[in-house]
Amino acid sequence: MLVMVRYIDGNYDMVVAHRLDGLIKAGKILEFRRGNGWARIGRDSTRGPETDYEGEERRKGTSSDHPSY
Repeated sequence: MLVMVRYIDGNYDMVVAHRLDGLIKAGKILEFRRGNGWARIGRDSTRGPETDYEGEERRKGTSSDHPSY
């Protein structure tokens, strides 16, 4: 999946989603596009490996989540 990002210099780009964490940690991007709008680094919450997420896990499915056909 591609994610639109805005770099610190103001340029926009589309990057592969798995590169997003590295760009954030390196301080190279100012914001990135989510389904509900732009997420600004340092202002909006972003999930990272160091963040404990307390909600229901929706990214991983199990075989029981989908009916057999």
